[in-house]
Amino acid sequence: MKTKDKIVLILATAILLVIIIAVAFVVSCTSVSSIEIVSSPYNILYIIGVDSELTLDGGLVAVIAGPGEFRTREIKPMTDEAFSISHDIDFQTEGIFMVDVILDSTDSRASFPVQVVSLEKIMDIIEQGSYQ
Repeated sequence: MKTKDKIVLILATAILLVIIIAVAFVVSCTSVSSIEIVSSPYNILYIIGVDSELTLDGGLVAVIAGPGEFRTREIKPMTDEAFSISHDIDFQTEGIFMVDVILDSTDSRASFPVQVVSLEKIMDIIEQGSYQ
């Protein structure tokens, strides 16, 4: 093998090594460490006999890769991040229920509460002017 060929081979190997290290660094910097709820969906109060499904409009989640590194995304299944939504809301029973937002690629989770109330309770609140 000629000296020129050896130099070319060494340079090509060095360049390839630099590219591999750079890609590994970028991947490690962009890996998700957690997610957090930035804002709950617009509707977090559901009325028995009126509402029957969870709506996520307006909800935002921060996908956190490290200190100061995050992306804000809508809370919706199948955006560019693969989110799943998990809950056990019974739309026929009064109570406070937790909704879990799960980033499928890491199983990172964040939660927000929703409340299910009766129409009678809403009417009482309106009549009394306060919640008791």
